[in-house]
Amino acid sequence: MGLAKICKDGVDSICSVVNELEKPGYVRRECICNSKGQLTDIQYTILKHPEPSLPEQEKPKQEKTILGNTILEESKQENPA
Repeated sequence: MGLAKICKDGVDSICSVVNELEKPGYVRRECICNSKGQLTDIQYTILKHPEPSLPEQEKPKQEKTILGNTILEESKQENPA
């Protein structure tokens, strides 16, 4: 990592800080790929103001599963231990 060459902190410390800044949107990470789709580089952009993140989509909830001619209903009760 380029920052490790100019900073006193180690690579692990720098990665931790970058990850913490990325969560609220202060760092944008862009993966650079070659024509074969292989990752060749990662470009980081540090922002003065956080960039809003995209909302996470919820997974659809499935109440019934159909297998052949059988309908399985998911139990909504907790299993007693």
